[in-house]
Order: sequence, then structure tokens, then C-alpha cells
Amino acid sequence: KQWYQRRVRDTNYFIQSNLSPGYVFHKMTFYKTLLEDVIHQIKPHHFVENVLRVNGNRLSVGDRSYDLNNNVSVIGFGKATLGMFTPVKRILGSHVTRAFLSVPHTTPDHMVERLACPGTCIVRAAQHNLPDDNAVNFTRTIVEHARTLNKEDLCLCLISGGGSALLCDPVVPLRDLLATIQLMVSHSATIQQLNVLRSYMSRVKGGGLAQIVSPAPLLSLIISDVIGDPLHAIASGPTVPNQISATDVMEVLSSIQLETSSLPSTVKHLLKSNHSINTLSALNSQPFNKIVASNQIAMEVAAGEVEKAGYKPYILTNALSGDAAQVGKDLVAALTEYPTHTEPWLLKIREILDVGVQGKICFILGGETTVRIKGEGVGGRCQEMALAAVKPLSMLGKRNLSPGCKGGVPPACKGGVSPGCSVTLVVTSTDGQDGPTDASGAIVKEETADQAVDQGLDPDHYLLNNDSYTFFSKLNGGANLLKSGVTGTNLMDIVFIFVESSENFKLDYLFSQN
Repeated sequence: KQWYQRRVRDTNYFIQSNLSPGYVFHKMTFYKTLLEDVIHQIKPHHFVENVLRVNGNRLSVGDRSYDLNNNVSVIGFGKATLGMFTPVKRILGSHVTRAFLSVPHTTPDHMVERLACPGTCIVRAAQHNLPDDNAVNFTRTIVEHARTLNKEDLCLCLISGGGSALLCDPVVPLRDLLATIQLMVSHSATIQQLNVLRSYMSRVKGGGLAQIVSPAPLLSLIISDVIGDPLHAIASGPTVPNQISATDVMEVLSSIQLETSSLPSTVKHLLKSNHSINTLSALNSQPFNKIVASNQIAMEVAAGEVEKAGYKPYILTNALSGDAAQVGKDLVAALTEYPTHTEPWLLKIREILDVGVQGKICFILGGETTVRIKGEGVGGRCQEMALAAVKPLSMLGKRNLSPGCKGGVPPACKGGVSPGCSVTLVVTSTDGQDGPTDASGAIVKEETADQAVDQGLDPDHYLLNNDSYTFFSKLNGGANLLKSGVTGTNLMDIVFIFVESSENFKLDYLFSQN
């Protein structure tokens, strides 16, 4: 019903405004509507209810089964926690006796109130996606409860992106941990590198929670927000036995050229003491970790929606990484020339264009980039990538390349995207939060650069200052920004590159589903 009402709203706007389809969709309605449908289909409850099976007093997940006897304690932490808990509560019912749910600071009241009930404790923490006192104190409450569990109980963990900040009990003062994380971020540390440090300095990460819960059976349902879905890296692997030494941390610091002399004194002392964690042994029962959703699944859902809209989708990679600005430039460059880099996804774009494609196409990429901090502006990796693509995209219509793609449906975009083709880059985070902003991403087209110039905006200036949010807020009154709001999930980022004739916008998508 909500889907239908949204499309009626969009269509009424089209009719009442007496606008051409091209104008409406150039104003981003089409892309935003498509993204709404993708986000709806990757909500956490879909994935959790697909794996939980209850038969009498037995719970089955995959090839594992567990006794149910009003003995389930739920521990959840991450951006998708509440969405994951909803089907758990419905399916397991009274078998769930206690639930401890650590959720992001930005979680709306109505989402919390909907699940509030006796035995369920929900705490909002981790403002700006960083550990805070609320997160630390609630983690210690969780640990206190976990220590009371025995082999007759079942501990069900619900883990998703953002969980590393929400489940936090550091062995150094929190302020020193935060200072170290900030130093690493300023040196473009990846999420994997950050998680090595987080695990090393934590009592609960790197398998620490699994060790505390033992001897109770431990079942973890996981929504991955890490490239390649490595269990030990998702939320820093609290239920995954691991071994991390000071040497591992030192190697990470060396790789990002961060001198130990700049670290807080407590962190330096910890590294010199040869402190290490080892949760590979001393477990009375092996935890079962089940990934229920990932970025690959999100891209497959996106491809289905793109296809319903009349495009031929090409999923290129689920491992998009690196500097966001450089990736944005590389994406556009690959449409017109052979890339100088050898990333498989760049080469794949060229292979597809060289063979030639019929009709409308859409390249889809997933992963998570990083922002190399140079300025003092406000933005996020998705907006940064989109901003870096603004000027390169403006050159597409000014190049005299192959003769395909002129007028109507492009008969054969062969050898590269040519004049007459419309290219749109859509970059979005699936959690609805791109950096410390209220935007999830941005949309750019060939004309975006000219629009910026007309409005007195210099894309290079804002890019140099890492100020992508300010740029897109000023451009066209903010129309190019994506603002989905908090989505309640986190499957990393998705990038769409739509290629089509500039005269080929249609209303078909509004009524292509039932």
C-alpha cells in the first residue's frame, strides 16, 4: 500500500506540475524512488526470518539446532539490531527471557518504543559512530549478564555494522582509544585496519564475548558491512575466536605511516608490554556464526529493481575500496577511455562497452571507500565520490568519441560512452548515514558541473576541503542530495552508473510492479 501511495504521489506531481518526464527524472524522482524500493527489500527482518526455523521446542539455523525452554538471551549491537530483533521476538516468543540491544544514538524514538517490553533493555549510544560512555557502560551490563549463562541457556547474538562502536569495553581509557582511532582515520586506515586495533584493545572484541558467554551455546546472526565478509572483522569479531598481538597492531600502524610516538601514552605502554589476546582456546562450546546478509545480496536486489525499470544491469564488484575521490574519477574515466589502473571492475566496464550493449544499461558496484582528509569541511565517502565525478562527467557530452548512443535508444554504446548518451552516477550508503551528515549520498549528471558554475560553486574548491555536503546542499537547493533517513540496516555502499539516451526517460517504472 505504501509503495502504491508513493507512486501515486510521484505521478500526481508530474501531472499537476505539467512537467515532461525528462524534467521530472532529471530532478531525481526516478532514482530516489528506485533507491527507496531497494532499501525496503534489504531490511534486516527479511534475512533473519528466512533462517530461523522453530519446530516444537527446537530452533534450527542451517545445520545447527538448539533446545528452546524459555532459555534464550539476546544480545544485539549494530545499526540493524532492532530490525533483526523484530522477527526473533515474533518467532521465538516467550522463549526469549532477556534482550540487551545496543543501537545507534540516531535511532528514532518510534523504532525503540515499538520493541520496548519487560525483559528487553534498549540503549542508544555511539554518537557519531564512535564509542562513548553509554556504549561502554551498557557493554559492561551485557558482560555481567553473559557471565551468568550456563550450558542450558542459549545466547543469540544479533550483529551488524556499527557494532564495533556499540559493544565496547576497552583496556585503555576510552578517550585514548578514541584519540588513536582518530589518528588512524586521518591516515586513511581501512575498516579492517581499525578493527585490528579495536580488537587488540578490547575485552569483548576478537572473540572476547564468546569467551565470556561460554559454556552457554552461542548462535550469532550477522549482517556484514565489511568487504569480503570476514567474520573476524565484522563489528571486530566479538563472537569469533581470534589471536592478535602487539606485532599485528604495529604492522598496521607502519602500513599507514603512523608513528607510535604520536599515540597516547597508555596505548604506547600497552604495545610495549607485549599485551596480546588469544580467544582460540578455553571455549567449552564452539560458537556458530551465520552471515544472513551482505553487500552482494544488496547489489542483487538493486539489479532486480534496475531491470524492472528497463535497464540491463551489470554487477561489477562487491569490493569497491580505496580513496573515494579517486574512485569517483576512475569510474567516469572508464566510460570513455582505457583505465590506467588494473582493478578488475574498471577493466570489466571497458570489456562491456567494447563489445557493445543494446538499450539502457546500469553498472552496479558495491563496497566501501575511505576519505583522505585534507580539509575541514563536512561530508562522507559517498558524497565525496560523487563530487569528484562532477567535472569528469561534464566532459562526456563534450567528447567526440564513438558514433553510437545518438538519439532514441542507444543502438550500440561501443568503444565508450558518446555524445547523445545520458550518464547519471548515483552513490548511496545503505544505512542512510554518509559521514556525520543527514544525507546518504548524492546524484550527479553531465550537466551538474554547469549548474554549479551558474550557481557560483566551484567543485574543486569543495573537494579540496572535503566539503561535499556543503556543495550538494547549495547546489540546486539540495535536490542532488539523497536523504533516506536512518534505514535500520547496513550493507555498505552501492554505486549505480545509468547510461541511456537523453530522450529515453519513461514513466514505466512507476507502475512496473504490483
